Amino acid sequence: MIKFFANTTHFYDKIEIFARHKLGRYLSFPQELIWERVEEDTAINPEPLFRLEHEDAQSLMDTLWDVGLRPSEGMGSAGQLAAVQNHLKDMQTIAFHYLEVSNE
Repeated sequence: MIKFFANTTHFYDKIEIFARHKLGRYLSFPQELIWERVEEDTAINPEPLFRLEHEDAQSLMDTLWDVGLRPSEGMGSAGQLAAVQNHLKDMQTIAFHYLEVSNE
């Protein structure tokens, strides 16, 4: 399994991502990413930056969440949705009580 770690560097305004892969009694660490520059019209067949098992991808997402990154668009997490639903239920109870209306 791949274990991800992340740090927020406020000085550089960056997020540093580290990873390690444990296999038996050995640890592997990825090295620096190297960018290859080509002309725009060059025919290329790029390989993915990396491939992850689903559990490793989840680990990466959880690590990024831990340093404060959230999805830009879309729905919140199930926990956030449940909290909002509970809050709305409480507000309905208060409103119905105040208006003396049954919420059945």
